[in-house]
Amino acid sequence: MNKLNIYYCPNCKNVGIAYGKAQIECCGRKIEPVAIEKENTIPTITEMDGEYLLEYACPMTKDDFIAAVVVERYDRVGLIRLFPEQAAEVRVAQVKGAKIYTVFCRQGKVWCEVMK
Repeated sequence: MNKLNIYYCPNCKNVGIAYGKAQIECCGRKIEPVAIEKENTIPTITEMDGEYLLEYACPMTKDDFIAAVVVERYDRVGLIRLFPEQAAEVRVAQVKGAKIYTVFCRQGKVWCEVMK
């Protein structure tokens, strides 16, 4: 399987994903993949009802928020959108061997962290 790329539009705050090379346009402009870094922000993980509750220490203001959480497994990908001023938590299915990507936006800077 090709490498997962995550795209973020700074105008409309849209998030998209693609495998391999892709030319993605949004709001009339070409957008580049978000840089993926190793995890620095580790969420609090709670098991409940066959799912994981991921809780992040993020203020979720309009200048500092989590745009999306992407869960990737060898056979599927799930994208969960988050928005400013909502709770910084997400529920994902318990999937063995999954990678969890978190797309952060802070004062115009966008980056993604991966957790295995």
